[in-house]
Amino acid sequence: MGYEYRSREGEDAFTEDYYREYESGMSLGDARIPIVIVVDTSQSMNIIVNDPSEVVRCAGTDRQQDGLSVYTVRAKPGYTLKSRLDACREVFREMLVRMQKDQTLRKTASVCIISFDKFADCLQDFLTVSSIDSSITRELKLGAPQTRAAVGLSRGLERLDRQQEMMAEFGNDSYKPVLIFMSDGNPTDRAEAYRMQGEVRKRSEEGTLNVIPVAIGRDLDESFLRGLTGDGRVYHMTTEREFREVFSLISQKIRTTTALMPADEDTGNMAEHADTTVPSTEYGSDFSMDLDDFLNS
Repeated sequence: MGYEYRSREGEDAFTEDYYREYESGMSLGDARIPIVIVVDTSQSMNIIVNDPSEVVRCAGTDRQQDGLSVYTVRAKPGYTLKSRLDACREVFREMLVRMQKDQTLRKTASVCIISFDKFADCLQDFLTVSSIDSSITRELKLGAPQTRAAVGLSRGLERLDRQQEMMAEFGNDSYKPVLIFMSDGNPTDRAEAYRMQGEVRKRSEEGTLNVIPVAIGRDLDESFLRGLTGDGRVYHMTTEREFREVFSLISQKIRTTTALMPADEDTGNMAEHADTTVPSTEYGSDFSMDLDDFLNS
């Protein structure tokens, strides 16, 4: 469909990690659960996640950025500003470390990490979680002021399809693949994004793909994220506490899935319910559902 990916050395070739995963699958023969995590790194990911009690709003700074209403704040004495991307890097790394300590997930979870803004980058090709360096999350860098969801979703599906083909080549069972899509704004490539949304939703409804949409931040129109699955449910991450809770829940969902029989499980969608970049002082308005309300709905 002509989607653009950032040109990086080796990006269009098979990576060293790909061959490590291939050799591991050939030698061990274990069933794997392919998990691709697609992370928005557009400019609005520099909006801070501090609790409102930790900041002071600066008068006359209201404006629009990346389709969101934002304003400038300063930290109160004793507090440090932390951006959405800072929080995402930190708790994402914690999730990988927890998975590496889990005796089942460390052998069965195979993770691929993709970032997107104007372009899409594959930061980590599929690799069994026990072999991943958790510091890879530091490579999530702030990008362009565009949220081109189509390039992220397209690259994610391509990597998933290739991984499943590889597993089939040497006769390994695989669990139903997982797509985790994390974004803090509406797609700026609307026509292409909605075409890819249709493809993801089709796989979700056919039961061939577990989809976990994650809304990051405040004041979001969640219609695009809700349209990625048949049930329309979305995780919410607004505060640092919610970032940790959501990543913990995702780990639990993946662990539950690996307890089921490979290839034959029918669980539907699982979506129920450091770089030293200085964080922006931009802050949004909160109209999103609280995580606790969402989990209890």
